[in-house]
Amino acid sequence: MTQSLANKYRSSTFDDLVGQDHISHILKYQVAHHTRQANYLFFGPRGTGKTSSARLFAKAINCLSTTDGNPCNVCENCIAISKGTTMDIMEIDAASHTGVDNIREEIIDKLMYRPSMLKKRVTIIDEVHMLSKGAFNALLKTMEEPTEWMVFILATTELTKVPDTIVSRCQVFNFKKIPSSQIIDRLEYIANQESITNSQEGLSMIADLSDGCMRDAVKYLDQISVMGEVNETNVSQFLGVVSDASIARIIHLYDSYTSSQTDSDFAELITAIEQLGQQGVDLTLLPKQLMSYADRHFNENRQLYTTISTLSSQLLSQAKRYPHPLLLYKTLLYNNKTTTENSQPINPVTTKKQPTQFENMSGSNSSATPFSSYHQKEGQTNKEETLEQKNETSESTPLTQAIILLSPSLQKLLSGQSELVSINNGVAKLIITNSLAKLTLNKKETQDSICSAITSTSGQTVTSLELSFMTKEEYFSYQMGSL
Repeated sequence: MTQSLANKYRSSTFDDLVGQDHISHILKYQVAHHTRQANYLFFGPRGTGKTSSARLFAKAINCLSTTDGNPCNVCENCIAISKGTTMDIMEIDAASHTGVDNIREEIIDKLMYRPSMLKKRVTIIDEVHMLSKGAFNALLKTMEEPTEWMVFILATTELTKVPDTIVSRCQVFNFKKIPSSQIIDRLEYIANQESITNSQEGLSMIADLSDGCMRDAVKYLDQISVMGEVNETNVSQFLGVVSDASIARIIHLYDSYTSSQTDSDFAELITAIEQLGQQGVDLTLLPKQLMSYADRHFNENRQLYTTISTLSSQLLSQAKRYPHPLLLYKTLLYNNKTTTENSQPINPVTTKKQPTQFENMSGSNSSATPFSSYHQKEGQTNKEETLEQKNETSESTPLTQAIILLSPSLQKLLSGQSELVSINNGVAKLIITNSLAKLTLNKKETQDSICSAITSTSGQTVTSLELSFMTKEEYFSYQMGSL
C-alpha cells in the first residue's frame, strides 16, 4: 500500500516541526536536561502538530542516544516506537473510548506495572475533551500521584471542555495555526522531494485554503498531484476555490456596480458569480477567499476593501445555512443597492439581531443593565468587530475601567479579550475569548477581585460572575446572531 504524503513526511525530530518553535524549544530542553514532567496538555487547532509532538516527545524521553533533545530514530527504543511494537507507548482516541471502563481497563490497570522495554510508560490521549465526567474522575487520581515511570500527554482542540482539575495538573502548550508562508515552504520541499511539478500560485491557493492546518495542506498536495501539475487551474478545479485573478475580477465588477448602480452592472456581477458556481467553485467558501484577498490588498483601497470585508462577513455567516447560495448573493447585493440609493451608511444586509443566550435568560422585562457595544450610534457603519477592535475604537466601559484596577497579569488576560454583557441581580455576565484565561478566572479569589472592580466602576453591586468562554470564531458567530 502506498503511504500518504502526510504520513511519509510527518516530523521525525522536533527540528522538523513546522510553525511551533516556541513548543519544540521547551520540549527539547526538557529532554536534554532530564527535566520532563509527568502530565502534559497540548491544545490548539487541528493539523498543527499536537499528535506529532506527543509521539516525538514519547520517543525522545525513551531514546538511548538523543542529540540536542531530538530522538536519534536509529536506536532499539526509537525503532520499536516507530514500528509500534512496544506495549509501553499507549495511544488512545478518546472520541471512541469515552467511558470510565475504557480508562480503567486500557490505561489505569496497565500503568500499575513498570515498563517492559522502555524507560517510561507514555500514554497519549487524543481528543481528550471527549471523555465522560466519570472517565475524567478516574483519570484524575492517577494523574495526581504519578509513578516515576509514568507520563501522560493529552491532546485536544477544545481546551474549555477539559475540566479545570485536569488542566491544573498539566503543563499546558498552546499550538498555533501555521503561517501560510511556512506552509508554502513545506509544500515546496515535499514537492521537490517527490518530483511534483508545481506553481507558486497553486501552492499559495492550497496554503490559504488550509487555514493554518499543515495536515490539510499536505493532503491537498497529495490529491492534486494525481492530476499532473499542482497549478492554479487544477487546484481551483479540485478544491472548488478560485484564483486571485478571478477574485480580483469579482471585486472589480462589484466596485463598478456600486459606483454606477445600473442594472447592467448588477447583472454582469451576478453572471460572473454564477459562472464560478457552474465551474465547480463552492460559493460558501468564496466569502472566505474574498476576505483573505481584502486583507492582503487592504492598503491599496481601504474604503473598498472595508466594504468587501463587511459584505463577506455577512455572506460567510449565512451561506452555510442558506439553501441557495447564489440567491443569497443576489439578495445581499440588491440590499446594498437600495441602502446606497437611500443614502444610508454601507450595510450589505439588514438583519435583526437574534436575542443572545444572555438576553434569553434575562427576559424582556429584565432589569439587567446592558453594556454590550452592539448598540450603535446613528449613522455608524455596522461592522462586525473582534473584541480587540472594539477595545480600540469604543468608548470607555465599566469593564475597561475595571480592568485597569486589576493586577497586570489579569489585565493581560482580559484586555481586548472580554466583554461585559449585562449586570442583573448582582451577577455580571462576561464573554471571554482568551482560552488561557479559563485557568485563572475560575479561581474564587480572582473572581472576587473582578467583582469588586466592576462594582467600583459600574455603580452597581456585583457579587458573582457568569463566564462564557468562546473562541474568536464562536464570538464572531455570536455577533452575527448565530448563537
